[in-house]
Amino acid sequence: MASAERSDKPLVTSLRSWVGPVVLVGIGYALVGITFPQPAAHLRAWRLAAWAVCGAAYGAHIVYERIRLRQQPLPAALHVALAVALGAFGLAVNANIHSLSVEPSSAHRPLLVLSLGIWPVMAGVPAFLVALATSMALRLVMTLTGLVFAVSMLGAQGIAPAAEWTRADAETVRLAPSRFGSLPAAVRRELDRRGCRVPQTYAATADRPDNVIRGRFTSATTIDWAVLCSRQRRSTVLVFRGGGVAKIDELAPGDDVGRLQSIGEGRIGYSRAIYPASPSDIRAHNPDPDPPLPVLDHAGIHDAFIEKGSVIWYWSGGRWRELAGANLPQLRR
Repeated sequence: MASAERSDKPLVTSLRSWVGPVVLVGIGYALVGITFPQPAAHLRAWRLAAWAVCGAAYGAHIVYERIRLRQQPLPAALHVALAVALGAFGLAVNANIHSLSVEPSSAHRPLLVLSLGIWPVMAGVPAFLVALATSMALRLVMTLTGLVFAVSMLGAQGIAPAAEWTRADAETVRLAPSRFGSLPAAVRRELDRRGCRVPQTYAATADRPDNVIRGRFTSATTIDWAVLCSRQRRSTVLVFRGGGVAKIDELAPGDDVGRLQSIGEGRIGYSRAIYPASPSDIRAHNPDPDPPLPVLDHAGIHDAFIEKGSVIWYWSGGRWRELAGANLPQLRR
């Protein structure tokens, strides 16, 4: 599996992508909470407005984490909760300052000091739970939306989704590792030991099979192999670092049926393909990256859904980074 070690630069850029919004949203919560209730007239209306503004910011923060930063539900909920806790801390600081200016010797002073720790916890914990539930629900909605769209497209094309898709998945050509004579012997044995078969795209031919590639994927000096391994109709990109079996990384597992598509005339074809991504490819598909790209001194791996979209896996700082790929990748022969 991939090492958990990271270089300082990727860590800093990764933190920058979510820490800034957390601080800005947290300060916004505090400012709304402090300023909105100030007008003496229509106090209840101002307080409702404060709740509405904060609620909108809270929802937007969740969407930003899940859609823009593509965070998983747990870290997304944690970041959203940190912003809420920061806002509560700002309110507690304001309450303490206000108390000192109005009643310097107030008997409630110890309680107000405790509020600096209690209020962030009281606000942050429920905010985390609600954000976690919302993030998971958002993932479910996105998945269901994709399925509904796929089914509607199939219906429009006159295809019976369940039966035809299941049959196409079963009929996808999956080659034994022994069919790839260029693979190092140790890699072939490891693939056999794992029960791997290499799924072929609809355009693959006997003399030009797909989804086994060779390149400098982890450094400018190391030759690595990447193989799309299908087991029980579920595929994972395996990267054999250095062309051996001592260090094997597993990337992007997914059901093979999810990479099927209509290829015309009522036919369905397998459409997941991996191929090398040069540094120039990576720059072309990531013109304005956030966080910034690492130093590009070796190739990446295109993981493509042919004619639909792709991502690029790039090794940097002891981990695989997911970068933007082509919008409409074509099958490369």
